[in-house]
Amino acid sequence: MDESQWDHIQEEIDPRFGEVLMYWTMDEFHQHERSNAWYVIFLLLGLGLILSAIIATNYVFAVLLVLIGTFMILQHFRDPENVPILVLTAGIS
Repeated sequence: MDESQWDHIQEEIDPRFGEVLMYWTMDEFHQHERSNAWYVIFLLLGLGLILSAIIATNYVFAVLLVLIGTFMILQHFRDPENVPILVLTAGIS
């Protein structure tokens, strides 16, 4: 990292938190490679659980499964962002 980037980072930090000792970026999460078989298996498993929840009249569990499935689909199409990690004299940010 060159001196101008280091100065820019130090200027953005509130002085109450001290000086930047170290700085790096990393991915927000690791994106796993999954095969089509993985998706088919979990789709069938999820549909089976939803069907059993409806048969047992446990509608809250069925809705929860749909929400979890929706979250997993949305997470699949999202790329991880770079998250800045700062080690300051007052702690880690």
